Amino acid sequence: MQTIGQLLKSLRLKKNLSLEEISEETKIAIHLLERIEQDDFVNLPSSTFTKGFITSYAKVLDFDPEKALAIFRRDFLVSQSGKIMPKGLAKPLDRQTIITSKIIIFSLVGLFILSFFAYLFFQLKNYNAPPKLEIVRPKQQSVVRGPLVSVNGFTSLDSSVFINGQMAEVYPTGEFRFNVSLPSGENQIEIKAVNAKNKSTVLKIPVTVIGE
Repeated sequence: MQTIGQLLKSLRLKKNLSLEEISEETKIAIHLLERIEQDDFVNLPSSTFTKGFITSYAKVLDFDPEKALAIFRRDFLVSQSGKIMPKGLAKPLDRQTIITSKIIIFSLVGLFILSFFAYLFFQLKNYNAPPKLEIVRPKQQSVVRGPLVSVNGFTSLDSSVFINGQMAEVYPTGEFRFNVSLPSGENQIEIKAVNAKNKSTVLKIPVTVIGE
């Protein structure tokens, strides 16, 4: 039984497509595509972005995105912190526990009510929340070669990104890439994401530039 990574790689090879061609079509970086094909979801961004990658990849290969996500959910779980892990690492259920029909009914009703209020809370929180902003590179306090320094990360889909005041292109997957010019020495890169409600998130990355 193939995992989602194995399936996507198999479909890509059958169509004689390279990772470069897939990257060009989906705007997903090649190293992220490689991690998907290797089922290396631990080193990918949050589950929301990862599911978006799988959907985009499946569409390019003319494979049903819903089936692709179903295969992904079959083999992987998302932790409370948003990390993706194989289902084999999850704590198994106690099959010896006997639950009566009344408990099941009350549990389902309680779960429905809880889910309803959780949904309302989530919608309200998302409406008022600033945009997500995750930087892949450069890392904090890293030493980079200049003068052009590559900045790569992810944000919410309805957001605009500004790097040191300059607007960066945001792809349909939420990924952004931008080359910022910096002088040699210690510098600080300011990345600002602004959503449609004018809520903003700002991250500052100190770097040391060499070899201008």
